[in-house]
Amino acid sequence: MEHPERGPRQPHDQRFHASLILGFTDTAARDAFFTSSVIGGLSSQLTPLTSAIHAYDVTSALTFVKDGDILRGHEESRGAGAPVDSIGT
Repeated sequence: MEHPERGPRQPHDQRFHASLILGFTDTAARDAFFTSSVIGGLSSQLTPLTSAIHAYDVTSALTFVKDGDILRGHEESRGAGAPVDSIGT
């Protein structure tokens, strides 16, 4: 997908966008991952392909499709390891 104002200025072979989302059950699991040898391997693979990396703490996430099925409402997960609640019907 191209951004209407940026895509045409980028070289044709550099117009791809992607998203990699990592989720952790709690901050200890996140910290363990980022201090492990796994992150070094991942970083070395992503570095030649990446121009920017953004990181955000997410306190809540909404799920509208689960296991390939569209949900009647949505499910909301709040915070690391919080139970998932069904919202809407």
